[in-house]
Amino acid sequence: MSRRFCVFLKKIKRIKESIVTNIIYNAHVLTCAEAGRIENGYVEFSEKGIISVKSGMPEHTADVMLDAQGGFVVPGFIDAHSHIGMSGDGVGFESDETNEITDPITPQLRAIDALNPRDRCFTEALDGGVTAAATGPGSANGIGGQFALVSMSGE
Repeated sequence: MSRRFCVFLKKIKRIKESIVTNIIYNAHVLTCAEAGRIENGYVEFSEKGIISVKSGMPEHTADVMLDAQGGFVVPGFIDAHSHIGMSGDGVGFESDETNEITDPITPQLRAIDALNPRDRCFTEALDGGVTAAATGPGSANGIGGQFALVSMSGE
């Protein structure tokens, strides 16, 4: 391996190890903690998670600063009952795994056997603020099968 290539790899490793911090400020922050609603607050976070949630303006800058202009910052939504990833949005009946129409009682069906992680609905749900969902078969069955809790954050 050439010396130049080794230096390049070290630079790439250093970039990957650096943590990018973000601050969304000038926002109404709704929390799930005791603080409840914070008027004119900010949220500081990185790819590793939330660093702080406080009222007022941040005392320091971050790599990325986003002015919410008085908008709301809320925790990610959890969809408690859906069929996301079960019916191949835009594909058609070939990808519909939501219901087993031949039997009203199908406890043997499992979401993990039918789930399509590449369904575009996952991206659409994440864009709408849904960060996790309980998804599964059987919206028309008396007993429809086992659900799975899935994250929208990636593969």
